[in-house]
Amino acid sequence: MTAKIINGALTQLRSSLTAINIAIAVIVGFGLGTTFSVGRSFYESLGLMSFQDAWIWVRGLCYGCVIAIAIFGILCLWDWYQNRDTNCISGSKFSQRIIALAPGRRILAFGILTFILWIPAFLSFYPGNYSSDGPIQVTYLLNEGIVDLHWPAAHTLVLAGCMQIGNLLFGSYNTGVSLFCLVQAFALAFAMAFATSKALDWGAPVWITLAINGIMVLNPVLQAYAVTTAKDSLFAVFFILSVTLLIDFVKNPAQLTNIPFLTKWTLSVLGMCLMRKQGLYVVIIVVLIALPFIKQWRQRLGAVISIAMVFALSAAFSGIVANVANTRADSARETLSVPSQQIVRTYMYDYNTLTDEQIQQIGTYYDLDALEAGRTTTKPWDTTPIGKFYDTDKGAGYLAPISDPAKAALLDDAFSSNPTGYAAMYFSVMNGHLSNYVRAFLWGEIGYLYPTSSAMNRWTGLSPWNEFNRTIDAGGATNQVSDYNQTTKFPTYLAWLHAGTWDMFRGHPLLTIWVSPALPFLAMLLSLILLIKRKKNKNLIVAWAFPFLYWATLALAPVMCVRYVVPLFFALPLIVVLPILKDTK
Repeated sequence: MTAKIINGALTQLRSSLTAINIAIAVIVGFGLGTTFSVGRSFYESLGLMSFQDAWIWVRGLCYGCVIAIAIFGILCLWDWYQNRDTNCISGSKFSQRIIALAPGRRILAFGILTFILWIPAFLSFYPGNYSSDGPIQVTYLLNEGIVDLHWPAAHTLVLAGCMQIGNLLFGSYNTGVSLFCLVQAFALAFAMAFATSKALDWGAPVWITLAINGIMVLNPVLQAYAVTTAKDSLFAVFFILSVTLLIDFVKNPAQLTNIPFLTKWTLSVLGMCLMRKQGLYVVIIVVLIALPFIKQWRQRLGAVISIAMVFALSAAFSGIVANVANTRADSARETLSVPSQQIVRTYMYDYNTLTDEQIQQIGTYYDLDALEAGRTTTKPWDTTPIGKFYDTDKGAGYLAPISDPAKAALLDDAFSSNPTGYAAMYFSVMNGHLSNYVRAFLWGEIGYLYPTSSAMNRWTGLSPWNEFNRTIDAGGATNQVSDYNQTTKFPTYLAWLHAGTWDMFRGHPLLTIWVSPALPFLAMLLSLILLIKRKKNKNLIVAWAFPFLYWATLALAPVMCVRYVVPLFFALPLIVVLPILKDTK
């Protein structure tokens, strides 16, 4: 039997020497090799590398050769896997028992086991990692009575509600933080369990599915963010459910005429959209892509109605919040994070090459006093180019990996009154300064493509302390949430989680890849390659487009950090097994 498998593999290897395999390997290999070379030079030079440096492209060529060979080998194995004699490979008794379990029991077992495996992380961050923007948004609500719409109102209300319950029942906001983190971890565990169970129902090999899930469940990023108050974690719950249900109706469009299924799909998408603003836009695009693959008009109507319901319910929720609570509108600054970094970087690095007219145009939309404070400071945040133009006294200027100082200088009213003029200014400043625009963009994006511990991962929200030092005064002096992480129960385990999420395991390349923000991109790229080479039901590429489009929205993110890409970490087991799901009979 072993000889038969080996002979089959060798036969498949010879038949796999096709133009398409070679073409895919070369295109992807050299594209990825060049990206890795640019990423390495970028971080080695702190963003000051020159694209005219021949060594970047020579090294990219070398990387590309190695990666192309590896991809070609993967494609050969994939062709063999699809053409193998399945009769000569029988599942183990363990696999058969897992498949034989009722879906409900399977989800219950996987969910409880995952939740238990995350308990050490909770105790390490005890009473929960009250970090990222959580302390700020809750302070605004509980102390000032304002729902700041810079953050999703639904997340703010849930987090503040848990903290109020903890304070009401136990006289401690810390207990409220624990309540939120435990509920969130429980929801994430069962969302992943649901996705895993469905993948097994769809024919994914048991040992591959469980191995990938085990590797990711123990990943420090998943463990830490399961018990972190960042909105990205609660968003990930609905993200996983939405991707899973999308796969369900892509495989079987008849589901779109099933009222219970449509209800689950609508509610999961609604939850995702309420937790993160771009969720709705991603879903709309994916559904529009899916419509041509749906043949029956009733099924198409079901898909359209579900999105219309999400629109209506989202609007209703926003209306209720606006009428019941005092709200503060979000600023245009977040939307303009990337152009702000590009313009301000040019102002700082190439001020002498700007014309008087260009400086005047910039001054129309940005506070020149704030920019000058950074450009001429004698007290930079860092003597390296990263913080060379940041005035630590005034908190103004330019920080390469962080958008806050640049976007803070934006004059909201000026942009709102003349957005067309802003666009004209943007392109005017770009003229002759394209390299500055590219480098500013790379500070926010290259870390999602190139796995390295050198990436500036400062704004992960995973410091083992309340980095913003915010307190909740409404509970009284004895009930404040402040520096609570000093009560960690497992300081050694906390240090390990800190090394994985904050420092990305510096000095350990393999571990770095495991926790790098670039991991989801690499996983999605591999998944797409295999989907393209999949013999049947290529419609699953529609489902793949969902996580990819969300990843693409990170191009507009203000900084590069693992927090933004963490939903893809939680969904990664499903993304990886997507190509090996069997066709619906």
